[in-house]
Amino acid sequence: MTLMVIAVFLGLSVLGMPLAFALGFASLGALWFADFELVILPQRMMHAVDNFPLMAIPLFMLAGELMVKAGIMDRLVAFANSLVGRVHGGLAHVTILSGMILASVSGAAVASASALGSSLVPVLRKHYPDGYSSAVIASAANLGPVIPPSNAMIVYALMAGSSVSVGGLFMAGIVPGILLTVGFMALASWVSWRRGYALTGEGFSLANVLHQAKRATVIILMPIIVVGGIVGGVFTATEGAAIAVVYSAAIGFLVTRQLRLADLPGCLFRAAVTAAMVGALIAFACMVTFIFTIDMVPPPLSDFIR
Repeated sequence: MTLMVIAVFLGLSVLGMPLAFALGFASLGALWFADFELVILPQRMMHAVDNFPLMAIPLFMLAGELMVKAGIMDRLVAFANSLVGRVHGGLAHVTILSGMILASVSGAAVASASALGSSLVPVLRKHYPDGYSSAVIASAANLGPVIPPSNAMIVYALMAGSSVSVGGLFMAGIVPGILLTVGFMALASWVSWRRGYALTGEGFSLANVLHQAKRATVIILMPIIVVGGIVGGVFTATEGAAIAVVYSAAIGFLVTRQLRLADLPGCLFRAAVTAAMVGALIAFACMVTFIFTIDMVPPPLSDFIR
Protein backbone atom coordinates (compact mmCIF):
# COMPACT_ATOMS: atom_id res chain seq x y z
CA MET A 1 0.00 0.00 0.00
CA THR A 2 2.85 2.37 0.78
CA LEU A 3 4.25 2.27 -2.75
CA MET A 4 0.79 2.85 -4.17
CA VAL A 5 0.22 5.86 -1.90
CA ILE A 6 3.55 7.40 -2.93
CA ALA A 7 2.99 6.74 -6.64
CA VAL A 8 -0.56 8.11 -6.71
CA PHE A 9 0.40 11.12 -4.58
CA LEU A 10 3.33 12.04 -6.83
CA GLY A 11 1.24 11.56 -9.97
CA LEU A 12 -1.62 13.74 -8.77
CA SER A 13 0.79 16.40 -7.46
CA VAL A 14 2.52 16.60 -10.84
CA LEU A 15 -0.88 17.05 -12.48
CA GLY A 16 -1.47 20.09 -10.25
CA MET A 17 -3.89 18.75 -7.66
CA PRO A 18 -3.60 20.45 -4.22
CA LEU A 19 -1.38 18.42 -1.90
CA ALA A 20 -4.11 17.81 0.68
CA PHE A 21 -6.45 16.25 -1.87
CA ALA A 22 -3.60 14.34 -3.52
CA LEU A 23 -2.90 12.74 -0.14
CA GLY A 24 -6.61 12.01 0.31
CA PHE A 25 -7.07 10.30 -3.06
CA ALA A 26 -3.84 8.36 -2.60
CA SER A 27 -5.04 7.08 0.79
CA LEU A 28 -8.49 6.27 -0.57
CA GLY A 29 -7.03 4.33 -3.49
CA ALA A 30 -4.66 2.35 -1.27
CA LEU A 31 -7.42 1.40 1.18
CA TRP A 32 -9.78 0.41 -1.63
CA PHE A 33 -7.05 -1.64 -3.36
CA ALA A 34 -6.24 -3.45 -0.08
CA ASP A 35 -9.95 -4.14 0.49
CA PHE A 36 -10.12 -2.18 3.77
CA GLU A 37 -13.36 -0.82 5.13
CA LEU A 38 -13.51 2.70 3.71
CA VAL A 39 -15.33 3.90 6.82
CA ILE A 40 -11.87 4.04 8.39
CA LEU A 41 -11.05 7.09 6.29
CA PRO A 42 -13.55 9.60 7.77
CA GLN A 43 -13.03 8.17 11.26
CA ARG A 44 -9.26 8.74 11.19
CA MET A 45 -9.64 12.15 9.55
CA MET A 46 -12.09 13.30 12.20
CA HIS A 47 -9.86 12.00 14.96
CA ALA A 48 -6.90 13.94 13.51
CA VAL A 49 -8.60 17.34 13.51
CA ASP A 50 -10.85 16.92 16.57
CA ASN A 51 -8.24 18.41 18.87
CA PHE A 52 -8.51 21.59 20.94
CA PRO A 53 -4.88 22.78 20.46
CA LEU A 54 -5.52 23.02 16.70
CA MET A 55 -7.83 25.96 17.43
CA ALA A 56 -4.66 28.04 17.72
CA ILE A 57 -4.16 27.85 13.93
CA PRO A 58 -7.35 29.62 12.75
CA LEU A 59 -7.05 32.09 15.64
CA PHE A 60 -3.48 33.08 14.72
CA MET A 61 -4.54 33.38 11.09
CA LEU A 62 -7.46 35.59 12.10
CA ALA A 63 -5.09 37.73 14.17
CA GLY A 64 -2.87 38.14 11.11
CA GLU A 65 -5.81 39.10 8.90
CA LEU A 66 -6.99 41.68 11.46
CA MET A 67 -3.52 43.17 11.77
CA VAL A 68 -3.16 43.52 8.01
CA LYS A 69 -6.64 45.04 7.67
CA ALA A 70 -5.79 47.41 10.52
CA GLY A 71 -3.08 48.97 8.37
CA ILE A 72 -0.01 47.62 10.13
CA MET A 73 1.86 47.08 6.86
CA ASP A 74 2.33 50.83 6.38
CA ARG A 75 3.93 51.11 9.82
CA LEU A 76 6.04 47.99 9.37
CA VAL A 77 7.32 49.12 5.98
CA ALA A 78 8.10 52.61 7.28
CA PHE A 79 9.98 51.18 10.27
CA ALA A 80 11.95 48.71 8.14
CA ASN A 81 12.71 51.41 5.57
CA SER A 82 14.11 53.70 8.26
CA LEU A 83 16.56 50.95 9.24
CA VAL A 84 17.72 49.41 5.97
CA GLY A 85 16.17 51.42 3.15
CA ARG A 86 19.31 53.16 1.82
CA VAL A 87 21.57 50.19 1.01
CA HIS A 88 21.99 47.89 -1.96
CA GLY A 89 18.73 45.96 -2.26
CA GLY A 90 17.06 48.35 0.18
CA LEU A 91 13.50 47.56 -0.88
CA ALA A 92 14.27 43.85 -0.74
CA HIS A 93 15.61 44.34 2.79
CA VAL A 94 12.47 46.23 3.75
CA THR A 95 10.35 43.35 2.41
CA ILE A 96 12.36 40.68 4.25
CA LEU A 97 12.40 42.61 7.52
CA SER A 98 8.66 43.28 7.23
CA GLY A 99 8.14 39.58 6.53
CA MET A 100 10.05 38.66 9.68
CA ILE A 101 7.91 40.94 11.85
CA LEU A 102 4.71 39.84 10.11
CA ALA A 103 5.67 36.18 10.61
CA SER A 104 5.74 36.79 14.35
CA VAL A 105 2.08 37.83 14.09
CA SER A 106 0.48 35.40 11.63
CA GLY A 107 2.65 32.28 11.93
CA ALA A 108 1.78 31.21 8.38
CA ALA A 109 3.50 31.62 5.01
CA VAL A 110 0.21 32.05 3.11
CA ALA A 111 -0.94 34.99 5.25
CA SER A 112 2.48 36.64 5.05
CA ALA A 113 2.67 36.22 1.28
CA SER A 114 -0.79 37.74 0.86
CA ALA A 115 0.01 40.76 3.01
CA LEU A 116 3.49 41.37 1.56
CA GLY A 117 2.36 40.81 -2.01
CA SER A 118 -0.58 43.17 -1.88
CA SER A 119 1.37 45.99 -0.25
CA LEU A 120 4.92 45.71 -1.61
CA VAL A 121 4.80 44.10 -5.05
CA PRO A 122 3.76 47.35 -6.84
CA VAL A 123 6.71 49.20 -5.28
CA LEU A 124 9.18 46.36 -5.86
CA ARG A 125 8.26 46.10 -9.54
CA LYS A 126 9.16 49.76 -10.08
CA HIS A 127 12.80 49.08 -9.14
CA TYR A 128 13.41 45.35 -9.67
CA PRO A 129 12.53 42.72 -12.31
CA ASP A 130 9.43 40.61 -11.68
CA GLY A 131 11.44 37.45 -11.04
CA TYR A 132 13.58 39.06 -8.36
CA SER A 133 10.56 40.72 -6.73
CA SER A 134 8.68 37.41 -6.61
CA ALA A 135 11.68 35.62 -5.13
CA VAL A 136 12.02 38.24 -2.39
CA ILE A 137 8.31 38.02 -1.50
CA ALA A 138 8.42 34.20 -1.45
CA SER A 139 11.53 34.13 0.74
CA ALA A 140 10.16 36.65 3.22
CA ALA A 141 6.80 34.86 3.41
CA ASN A 142 8.44 31.52 4.19
CA LEU A 143 9.80 32.92 7.43
CA GLY A 144 6.25 32.35 8.75
CA PRO A 145 6.63 28.60 9.46
CA VAL A 146 9.99 29.17 11.19
CA ILE A 147 9.49 32.20 13.41
CA PRO A 148 7.06 31.74 16.33
CA PRO A 149 4.12 31.60 16.64
CA SER A 150 4.51 29.10 13.80
CA ASN A 151 1.42 27.11 12.85
CA ALA A 152 3.66 24.33 11.56
CA MET A 153 5.25 24.00 15.00
CA ILE A 154 1.83 23.77 16.63
CA VAL A 155 0.85 20.94 14.26
CA TYR A 156 4.15 19.13 14.82
CA ALA A 157 3.83 19.38 18.60
CA LEU A 158 0.30 17.99 18.38
CA MET A 159 1.30 15.07 16.15
CA ALA A 160 4.38 14.25 18.25
CA GLY A 161 2.40 14.08 21.49
CA SER A 162 3.31 15.13 25.01
CA SER A 163 7.03 14.60 24.40
CA VAL A 164 7.23 17.85 22.41
CA SER A 165 6.45 21.27 23.88
CA VAL A 166 4.96 24.07 21.78
CA GLY A 167 6.84 26.62 23.88
CA GLY A 168 10.09 24.71 23.38
CA LEU A 169 9.57 24.66 19.62
CA PHE A 170 8.84 28.38 19.64
CA MET A 171 12.10 29.04 21.48
CA ALA A 172 13.97 26.80 19.03
CA GLY A 173 12.60 28.76 16.06
CA ILE A 174 13.80 32.21 17.12
CA VAL A 175 17.51 31.89 16.30
CA PRO A 176 17.04 30.04 12.96
CA GLY A 177 14.44 32.65 11.99
CA ILE A 178 16.87 35.50 12.68
CA LEU A 179 19.71 33.70 10.86
CA LEU A 180 17.48 33.09 7.82
CA THR A 181 16.46 36.76 7.81
CA VAL A 182 20.09 37.92 7.93
CA GLY A 183 21.04 35.40 5.24
CA PHE A 184 18.21 36.53 2.95
CA MET A 185 19.19 40.17 3.41
CA ALA A 186 22.87 39.44 2.71
CA LEU A 187 21.96 37.56 -0.47
CA ALA A 188 19.60 40.35 -1.54
CA SER A 189 22.42 42.90 -1.11
CA TRP A 190 24.86 40.80 -3.10
CA VAL A 191 22.42 40.20 -5.98
CA SER A 192 21.41 43.86 -6.07
CA TRP A 193 25.04 45.01 -6.09
CA ARG A 194 26.02 42.45 -8.75
CA ARG A 195 23.13 43.41 -11.04
CA GLY A 196 23.55 47.14 -10.46
CA TYR A 197 20.10 47.90 -9.07
CA ALA A 198 19.67 51.53 -8.03
CA LEU A 199 19.61 52.54 -4.38
CA THR A 200 16.18 53.24 -2.92
CA GLY A 201 14.83 54.76 0.27
CA GLU A 202 16.02 57.60 2.41
CA GLY A 203 19.33 57.88 4.21
CA PHE A 204 19.70 56.57 7.74
CA SER A 205 18.48 58.97 10.42
CA LEU A 206 18.38 58.08 14.10
CA ALA A 207 15.52 60.51 14.70
CA ASN A 208 13.48 58.88 11.94
CA VAL A 209 14.26 55.40 13.26
CA LEU A 210 13.09 56.36 16.75
CA HIS A 211 9.95 57.96 15.35
CA GLN A 212 9.04 54.93 13.23
CA ALA A 213 9.90 52.55 16.08
CA LYS A 214 7.50 54.45 18.33
CA ARG A 215 4.73 54.09 15.73
CA ALA A 216 5.45 50.35 15.36
CA THR A 217 5.77 49.63 19.09
CA VAL A 218 2.19 48.37 19.49
CA ILE A 219 2.79 45.90 16.66
CA ILE A 220 6.15 44.65 17.94
CA LEU A 221 4.71 44.16 21.43
CA MET A 222 2.18 41.59 20.22
CA PRO A 223 4.61 38.70 19.52
CA ILE A 224 6.51 39.55 22.69
CA ILE A 225 3.34 39.24 24.78
CA VAL A 226 1.92 36.19 23.01
CA VAL A 227 5.08 34.14 22.48
CA GLY A 228 6.51 35.21 25.83
CA GLY A 229 3.32 34.11 27.59
CA ILE A 230 3.30 30.73 25.84
CA VAL A 231 6.98 30.05 26.48
CA GLY A 232 6.67 31.25 30.08
CA GLY A 233 3.73 28.94 30.73
CA VAL A 234 1.30 31.78 31.49
CA PHE A 235 -1.18 30.45 28.93
CA THR A 236 -1.41 27.75 26.27
CA ALA A 237 -0.88 28.24 22.55
CA THR A 238 -4.63 28.28 21.95
CA GLU A 239 -5.20 30.85 24.68
CA GLY A 240 -2.29 32.89 23.33
CA ALA A 241 -3.88 32.84 19.87
CA ALA A 242 -7.16 34.11 21.33
CA ILE A 243 -5.26 36.90 23.08
CA ALA A 244 -3.59 37.74 19.76
CA VAL A 245 -7.01 38.12 18.10
CA VAL A 246 -8.24 40.48 20.83
CA TYR A 247 -4.97 42.45 20.71
CA SER A 248 -5.16 42.75 16.91
CA ALA A 249 -8.75 43.95 17.02
CA ALA A 250 -7.86 46.49 19.71
CA ILE A 251 -5.03 47.87 17.57
CA GLY A 252 -7.28 48.13 14.54
CA PHE A 253 -10.20 49.79 16.31
CA LEU A 254 -8.40 51.98 18.86
CA VAL A 255 -4.84 52.69 17.62
CA THR A 256 -4.74 52.78 13.82
CA ARG A 257 -8.55 53.15 13.56
CA GLN A 258 -8.50 51.59 10.10
CA LEU A 259 -10.41 48.46 11.07
CA ARG A 260 -14.20 48.61 10.65
CA LEU A 261 -16.97 46.27 11.70
CA ALA A 262 -17.71 45.74 8.01
CA ASP A 263 -14.18 44.31 7.59
CA LEU A 264 -14.74 41.49 10.10
CA PRO A 265 -16.71 39.10 7.82
CA GLY A 266 -13.98 39.26 5.18
CA CYS A 267 -11.24 38.66 7.74
CA LEU A 268 -13.15 35.72 9.21
CA PHE A 269 -13.74 34.23 5.76
CA ARG A 270 -10.10 34.47 4.65
CA ALA A 271 -8.86 33.03 7.96
CA ALA A 272 -11.38 30.19 7.69
CA VAL A 273 -10.34 29.33 4.12
CA THR A 274 -6.64 29.23 5.02
CA ALA A 275 -7.29 27.23 8.20
CA ALA A 276 -9.46 24.79 6.22
CA MET A 277 -6.55 24.09 3.89
CA VAL A 278 -4.32 23.33 6.86
CA GLY A 279 -7.02 21.19 8.47
CA ALA A 280 -7.52 19.16 5.28
CA LEU A 281 -3.78 18.60 5.01
CA ILE A 282 -3.60 17.38 8.63
CA ALA A 283 -6.61 15.07 8.19
CA PHE A 284 -5.38 13.38 5.01
CA ALA A 285 -1.78 13.22 6.24
CA CYS A 286 -3.01 11.32 9.28
CA MET A 287 -4.57 8.76 6.94
CA VAL A 288 -1.27 8.32 5.11
CA THR A 289 0.46 7.86 8.46
CA PHE A 290 -2.07 5.16 9.32
CA ILE A 291 -1.27 3.30 6.09
CA PHE A 292 2.48 3.57 6.70
CA THR A 293 1.97 2.16 10.18
CA ILE A 294 0.02 -0.82 8.83
CA ASP A 295 2.84 -1.55 6.37
CA MET A 296 5.41 -1.28 9.18
CA VAL A 297 7.30 1.48 7.41
CA PRO A 298 8.57 3.47 10.49
CA PRO A 299 10.92 0.78 12.00
CA PRO A 300 12.99 0.08 8.85
CA LEU A 301 12.98 3.79 8.00
CA SER A 302 14.35 4.73 11.42
CA ASP A 303 16.97 1.97 11.16
CA PHE A 304 18.01 3.30 7.75
CA ILE A 305 18.37 6.85 9.09
CA ARG A 306 20.51 5.64 11.99
